[in-house]
Amino acid sequence: MSRALHRSSAPIVGAGAVEASPVLTRRRLVGAAAAAVPLAAGVVPADAHQQGATPAPGTPVASPAATLRIDVDALYTVSQQLVGGGELDRDAAEPLALLISGDPARVSGFEELAGIDDPSTKQALDAMSDDARTVVDDIVRYWYLGFFDGKPAPNRAEIFFGLPVWSAVPYVTQPTLCKGFGYWASEVEVSG
Repeated sequence: MSRALHRSSAPIVGAGAVEASPVLTRRRLVGAAAAAVPLAAGVVPADAHQQGATPAPGTPVASPAATLRIDVDALYTVSQQLVGGGELDRDAAEPLALLISGDPARVSGFEELAGIDDPSTKQALDAMSDDARTVVDDIVRYWYLGFFDGKPAPNRAEIFFGLPVWSAVPYVTQPTLCKGFGYWASEVEVSG
């Protein structure tokens, strides 16, 4: 780091020795930090995610591509029943299966859903477990909004304009991640 710092001519007296004082500028700080990042990367163990940190469901660490724990065809069938119409993109079912596979509770909920003849009926929805209801919500939000677990799905940009919501309504208000400005920040007044 001393190479990244400039030594000025201002003397510092300490323990009887005269030493030049380093002058740290923003440019030198950023340069030194950029040089330190590759060094720090070599210090962090490659398996740091296994040392106590719990990866979020649906992340590549939590659900690697090789770990598909649910049947994609069954997911596609259940999805068609829950969405209730429109044409679903079969290619978008596998990424959804990977997201569900990343969480054991969701896998269990999906297995319950796959065993129900018609999971879209009120009786089926009332009788299912919380895990199964969570998966129902995930499936419907995925196919109509491109969301999973309350966040945009990783493949949302690729699937968005093929979602069945476009056949249901001519215009869709897009949920965004930052509605804390402008008229979005204000509550809507309801009269009546």
